[in-house]
Amino acid sequence: MTEISDEILEGDVRLSKNELPMFLNVLTILTFIGSGFGVIGSIYNFATIEQQKESIQMLEGLGAMDNNPFMGADMLESMKVMYENIYLIQGTALLVAIGCLIGAFMMRKLQKNGFYIYTAACVIGVAVPLAVIGFGMMGMMIVLGSVFSIAFIIMYGVNYKYMH
Repeated sequence: MTEISDEILEGDVRLSKNELPMFLNVLTILTFIGSGFGVIGSIYNFATIEQQKESIQMLEGLGAMDNNPFMGADMLESMKVMYENIYLIQGTALLVAIGCLIGAFMMRKLQKNGFYIYTAACVIGVAVPLAVIGFGMMGMMIVLGSVFSIAFIIMYGVNYKYMH
């Protein structure tokens, strides 16, 4: 009789205890791509702080912002708050991207702690900007963006049984 404790059933395929399931492989690759872009984006945002300030000042000078439903005074105010806290927000974004990369790498090694690191990074990635910016128009955009984080946490959770 074969020892079942060293094998896990995934669909109709038996996996050895240390073999990476295909779905978890795909999820981690997607996380590497998305978080890699997050790291690059954060570095770019740090490098272009002065241009961001000029853009906000230009938008303020337009004056027609109040009549625009997508770029109204609320959005401009959120942009100002973001700029005033740029180091906190972009530093958090960079650390979150790195945390997600570390978590995904650990989950590729089938380590459960990677799931917790990834989840914590995703929660921090939503909580810090919301705490700084608030729940205005920009805050709602952050909440809508968190749908992807929630979906990935759920999909990683489905694969949690393969980790040890």
